[in-house]
Amino acid sequence: MALTAMPVRSAVSRGLSVIAPKSRCAQATTAFGSTLSFLEQRPTRSSALFYSATRKFDDKLDFSRGDHIQVEIVRFGRLGASVEVIARSHREEDLINEDEPAIAEGLILQKEIHYFREKRNGLDVIVGEILPAFVENVREVPVMRRGEEMSGEIRTKLDICLRPPGGVAKAMGLAEEIMEKLQESPDGFINVGDKSSPGDINKMFPGASKGAFKKAVSLLFKNGKVIPSPDRVSLASKSK
Repeated sequence: MALTAMPVRSAVSRGLSVIAPKSRCAQATTAFGSTLSFLEQRPTRSSALFYSATRKFDDKLDFSRGDHIQVEIVRFGRLGASVEVIARSHREEDLINEDEPAIAEGLILQKEIHYFREKRNGLDVIVGEILPAFVENVREVPVMRRGEEMSGEIRTKLDICLRPPGGVAKAMGLAEEIMEKLQESPDGFINVGDKSSPGDINKMFPGASKGAFKKAVSLLFKNGKVIPSPDRVSLASKSK
């Protein structure tokens, strides 16, 4: 399933005209209409960041690997983008209200940002943007204060990805991308195959490893949709 980002809300800093929605749901409705729309930046919520970051041991956040979430970009760092979780699904109606604290906080690694940027033709991810995402890992980190022992508090941190986690899920998603490329090709084939270099595969399918590509092609072959070869993949229907 191809993911489409909702538009950003930090147009003010770029000198662009903005539309100020009344709520996240109103924003999301506008967002799905145009990826390139720019909306006003949401007010800073320092209390929300504290609320989402520190909780008691008996109040752990219930997240699992693969959960669908929506996140808002808060800031960028060396490792990637720090985000707030603002919905526990990809549905626009599940976005929390502007005055509610964030559900959790997490990090999107640079490699995922690069993948997503390439997926939408180089359009960069910026602060204030809302993205559909997935939970990749949940970490519960004890809070240590200087000169103090653990106080019974934990910091819940989510590792977040912008595509379904796990080899099988990624292969299925990549299989859809391969079929799209094949159907767009007038000749019904693409010029990458089992013996292609990782660089050539990644150039055609940004963020895809050679292993994931081979799994995706194998899945399509087993379903009778493609004919693989060392240097290309062809639609089975075109080969008959």
